[in-house]
Amino acid sequence: MERQLDYWKGKKINKELMETLFIYSPFRMHKFVIKGETITPTYHWHSKRQRAYTILNFLELIVKKYNNLNCTIYIRDGDFTFEKVVKDDIITNLDIIYNDSPVSNEHIRRIKELTKRKWDPLDITKLRELSKIIDMKNMSKYYTIDNPFFCIYKDIMSNNICIPDHFFMKNYKKYNRLSKSVSYYQQVMSLNEKFNLKDKKNKAVFSGRDKYKKYNDLNRYEYVTTNPKRNINQQLQYKFLIGTYSRWDTIYWQLLSNSVTLIEENPREILFYYYYLKPNIHYIPYNENNINNCVCNNDEVFLDKISKESTNLMESLTFEKMIDEFGKLLLIYNEIYNSQ
Repeated sequence: MERQLDYWKGKKINKELMETLFIYSPFRMHKFVIKGETITPTYHWHSKRQRAYTILNFLELIVKKYNNLNCTIYIRDGDFTFEKVVKDDIITNLDIIYNDSPVSNEHIRRIKELTKRKWDPLDITKLRELSKIIDMKNMSKYYTIDNPFFCIYKDIMSNNICIPDHFFMKNYKKYNRLSKSVSYYQQVMSLNEKFNLKDKKNKAVFSGRDKYKKYNDLNRYEYVTTNPKRNINQQLQYKFLIGTYSRWDTIYWQLLSNSVTLIEENPREILFYYYYLKPNIHYIPYNENNINNCVCNNDEVFLDKISKESTNLMESLTFEKMIDEFGKLLLIYNEIYNSQ
């Protein structure tokens, strides 16, 4: 995880610009000022947003252990990368925002129609103020290349810093998306005892909503099945699981299971898991030309080894370890932040 900061070593951080980009940000972002064991949060969007509280609680545990920090971190806690939000919600309509003045109701209506997003006058005002400071047509560069913003999910080419996702910060061994249900850890470890790898169906399975079209389309390959949709119990009856970094809680239990996870060779977007996983040790990389071979041409000894290595890795990424690992990352960030 710490190697994410290699790019920033020796670089100058423009603190004033980062604060400005935060104030006028059209993204869901939060600011945490850390001084010793004191953390002062600023909630940029929703003051009662659960993810912000989860992050704050996680950081409070870190600063109790690493209490010599004196820095400010800005975290985007959304489900998309900066680049995807810019591409889908802003850049396609930027000429309307950038060239048209003053902002009018018609202006806002046109943006809503084009983006299918509930823009309000505050959003537009922020964008117009930001346009006075930066070149809006290169907006994603400021947020992903030129400044060390933290995020859950990022483009692999960006210089953002991945943090553990909010469910991991709550402790995956105890929680999952449905707070009243059995944790993924408990559920999957129980199924690991029930289903042996060698006895599982020799196919790769993907089960996801329609928005995951490129993965659902893999159904056209002989050894891949994507329909009907299956729950965890049903998926773990298959020897291979198709994983993606865009589903952070899913990839956790896939790698934890005793099935073998397939992950695309050149992912564009990644999570913090990316910095721990090694191809052909914890998972098998695939592309659309070789996915059938991945299923058919690997011997049981190799598959069993990958299954055990991935399960062991996920078991080792405990809540306590994440506090320790992210704390060490913040120590390095703190040094970079104060080196100006």
